[in-house]
Amino acid sequence: ARQKVKYWFRKQHRDRNIASGRDVLERELKKLGLLSSMSLEQVAGYFNFDKLEDFLANIGSGDVTGPQIARKVLEMERPELSTQEVDAIKIKPAATPLVVDASNGVSIQGMGGLLVNLARCCHPVPGDPIIGYVTRGRGVSVHRRDCPNVNLSVEGERYLDVSWGSLQKEQMYPVPIEVIAYDRNGLLKDVTTVISDEKINISAVHVDTRQDIATIQLTLQITTMDQLARILTRIERLRSVVEARRRNVL
Repeated sequence: ARQKVKYWFRKQHRDRNIASGRDVLERELKKLGLLSSMSLEQVAGYFNFDKLEDFLANIGSGDVTGPQIARKVLEMERPELSTQEVDAIKIKPAATPLVVDASNGVSIQGMGGLLVNLARCCHPVPGDPIIGYVTRGRGVSVHRRDCPNVNLSVEGERYLDVSWGSLQKEQMYPVPIEVIAYDRNGLLKDVTTVISDEKINISAVHVDTRQDIATIQLTLQITTMDQLARILTRIERLRSVVEARRRNVL
């Protein structure tokens, strides 16, 4: 029964990933002016996928990114282009030195003096591939590159190359996670005990139970990706837990 529940949740995630992946793929082809002349199956073949849905699901989950799609398509369709020309078509980063925002450890290409915010939709953490977006009046918003809200085909000139700079020790980042489990007495206590053992603070928690399936949503204060991976692994080992994963807040 546990495997059936796990399969059901994975099926829901897969359906969402396929829909999201299709949007990303079509936007990339539209940006390159190839949407009407190329089939989605053709692009999937470039990535050695036999089934289009498998390819779209991998895009939606972030395993295949928009920039990777653009690069591969250009390499296959425009072999005469140099690597530098391919990169110029995708994103044109500023050629100025990096400026580090000390408040969150993000380095930005040549944009000193701007307010820098970590996007609340995807909550990037040091170790995540990231990209910056110049907002109107709110400085630079830093997203994970696989964030569903990143759309390079629209206002692509507003995106900036950014990277993680020197981080202050014990600097914390809010990361939402979700735990799916069979409901039982002591479940929430066991989850929070594991988190406490790792000396991680919890800034928000919400529990919803339907038909004996509990969904626990928490926001953790994380310092590194390694710490996040460790805590998710430990939670998944708890009795009755089906899945523990990071989640986007869209």
